Amino acid sequence: MKNFRFLSVLSLIVMLALHSSAVAAVTDRPPAAQRSRPAPARHKASPLDQRVALLTRQLGLDAQQQLALRKVLEGQRAEVLRIWDDQSLSSASRIGATQAVTDRTADNIRALLTDEQKKKFRPPRPVRDPAAGSRANVSEWMNKARPQ
Repeated sequence: MKNFRFLSVLSLIVMLALHSSAVAAVTDRPPAAQRSRPAPARHKASPLDQRVALLTRQLGLDAQQQLALRKVLEGQRAEVLRIWDDQSLSSASRIGATQAVTDRTADNIRALLTDEQKKKFRPPRPVRDPAAGSRANVSEWMNKARPQ
């Protein structure tokens, strides 16, 4: 019985394949490989380009500031990659070093800005005590989630 079903399905597949090739031969459509293809979709901007564009919109950066910002962000990326590729550092050390790079990057970006732009620039995130870890945050969250 299983063999009969298998042969039935196989013959159906063969018939459909023959039918579709016969229909393709009758129609004037060229084979799929010869059909014109739509233009490829534009690639998304890189995260670096997106960040430069975002800060440009938010802060109203001029062309010179944009170039300087790109250099600062590329430097940040290179430093962070170097930190995370360094196998001699522990995970905790990598996190601390990455936060230090982030802080320096924010300072370097501020140095590029006018006083008006500095007011619009988002300050860096507050530094958390690594000794407290995420347990304090989870405890706070749990306490807030409890009904009063």
